[in-house]
Amino acid sequence: MKKANSNILIFILLLFGLLTLTLPMILYHIFNEPVASNVNNLLSFYGSIFGSILGAFATIVAVYFTIKQNKTQMEEERIYNKNQMAEERILSSKPYLQSIYESYNSIRTDAFVDMVVFYINFDLKSKDITNEKTIFPNMEINMYNESVLNDTETEQSKTLYEFKYILENVGAGHAINIVMTINGYYVIPQFTVPLNKRQVFIIRIFSVKTKEGNEEYVNIQLRYSDAASIMVYEQIDELYIFFDNVSKTLISRRIQPITPPHELPDFAVSDLQKQAMP
Repeated sequence: MKKANSNILIFILLLFGLLTLTLPMILYHIFNEPVASNVNNLLSFYGSIFGSILGAFATIVAVYFTIKQNKTQMEEERIYNKNQMAEERILSSKPYLQSIYESYNSIRTDAFVDMVVFYINFDLKSKDITNEKTIFPNMEINMYNESVLNDTETEQSKTLYEFKYILENVGAGHAINIVMTINGYYVIPQFTVPLNKRQVFIIRIFSVKTKEGNEEYVNIQLRYSDAASIMVYEQIDELYIFFDNVSKTLISRRIQPITPPHELPDFAVSDLQKQAMP
């Protein structure tokens, strides 16, 4: 198609050039008198003709490049506006999880009465994981846990670090399909933290080394999507658990606040579901 158009254009240009060169003779035969009676008049005639041609050609070229530039600019503006709309759509529904963690006994329990709480037990050595979802406070679970600690107080209680972990959604939309892992291990079923709501966890880390100078690294990874399933996000929370020689107890230190939501454009919601499979 392009080749045919080029051939037509070449033909028109050749025809136009031929007519221009033979125009004086054509006019002479029509009107029976020369258009250019001498060389000077002939050169003046062709000069005006070619001047008009060059002027017209320059105008056509200028118009062509102006149209092309305007078309390019309009396309760039269209892409920019499309990206802006997509970005605004993402921001309008983007969740943002903030985390709080404290020692189990240092938080007021009445602040979480009648809230759904996940209990998570994670053994650093065996990688055994158990979890249970209940309404806080659950006396049966609390009593059971206390009895476990009492039975093994001399050993297990010294290698167990227990803390409350709270996730609060302070973003612009719900955080859904949340996949939570500890040190790379899937620990609970997928859950949701609605906008301006909290989710409470009671996390017990077992098999913590108690020698002075040893530290246990705990990495909590959260991957989730927004309510419209536009984007998948990732946040990382890190802390170290170690034995304090002064207090003779296990304590923790946070490396940094939980990372801001990081977009994972190549990660689909279906990938979250696959990752959540035990």
